Parts: sequence; structure tokens; C-alpha cells
Amino acid sequence: MGRATLRRGFGDSGGLTPIGGPGTAGVLISLLTAPLTLAIDAASFIVSAVSLGVMRHQEERPPTPKQGAVLGEIGQGLRFLYGHPVLSPLTLATGVTGLWFSAFLSVYFLYLSRGADLPPSLMGLILSVGAVGAAVGALVTGRLTKRFGYGPTVILCQALFAVAAWVVPLAGGPVWLKVVLFAGAAIAAFSAGYSGGVTATLYAPRSAGS
Repeated sequence: MGRATLRRGFGDSGGLTPIGGPGTAGVLISLLTAPLTLAIDAASFIVSAVSLGVMRHQEERPPTPKQGAVLGEIGQGLRFLYGHPVLSPLTLATGVTGLWFSAFLSVYFLYLSRGADLPPSLMGLILSVGAVGAAVGALVTGRLTKRFGYGPTVILCQALFAVAAWVVPLAGGPVWLKVVLFAGAAIAAFSAGYSGGVTATLYAPRSAGS
């Protein structure tokens, strides 16, 4: 099995995990309570570690560079990154978005549970449906970049990501309407985040050679 096949397999599994994981967790929490669900999750890591342990493939160890060489390469990479007219603002935008999105996530589930009074099963459903947005982002990224270019696509994704975040605190009304709004915001956020990340990744090799 080649490296390309392995990378595709890891990518596919990583894309499917957000779709099925939260929904399964919500159901398990409703049926078994949160502590038992966490215990099952911990056991799944043990199964994963054992599965990796039974693999019988010997990896070739790359040569270990000297410490000074590593520090020099890090410095060279940072100088190139922050001196580049495109990669520098992309890195800054990604860092700022990641910082505040982490703050957003720290209160997101508390808000869904206490502010919107949603049960764990619906919270898991919202995240599972929202994760479908990653698949949508994968489908539209190529078309967006061909039509608008890399830069405008990244800007569009950042704007859509911001709008999706604003929908969450503004959602109200009956439970079904809250679920629809939260799920729609999650779909938009996943899609915009995936598209923006892929676009930036695709552009990086091109800009590095410019």
C-alpha cells in the first residue's frame, strides 16, 4: 500500500469522523450518561493504540539533523513566511480566526445546553449535520478558485465563517427553528473553514515559488 493511498485513507477517515462522532456521542450521553460515554471514548483510544501496535511495517528512520541546523531552518522558514506578501497575511488571518474560534467553542456547548435548552442528542445531531459542510466545502473549493481566484475565495470563506458565528447567539424561537439555525450555521462554518483552509494550502506551493 503506497503513501498516497494511506494519505487518502487518513483524509477520508478524518472527514467522516466529525459526521458520525458527535451524533453518536449525543445518543450515548442520552442513554448512558456522560461519564460512561467518556469511558467508552477512552476505550476507543486503547483499541486504536493496539491496532497500531499490531502493524508489522518497518519505517526507515530519517537522518537526525544537528540542533543548530534545525534552529537555522526554523529561522529561515519564519523569515520567508513573514516576509512573503501573501503567506504572511494568510498566516495572520488563520491565527486570529483560530484563536477566537477556540474561544467561541469554549462556550458553544454550554450555550446550546443552557442557553438554548437543547438535549445532548440534538446537540450531537447539529454537529453531525454541520460536519457535512466539510464535504460541501471540498466540492465547491475547486469551482470557487477557478471562478474567483485564490485570494477572493479565502476572503469569501472568512466572511461566511463570521456570518455563521453570528447566527448562533441570534437564534431563537421554537426548538425546531433553533436546531435548523444552529445546523445551518454549523454547515456554513464547516464549509467555509474547509474551503478556506484548502484554498490556502493549494495556494501556498504556488506562492512559495513566486
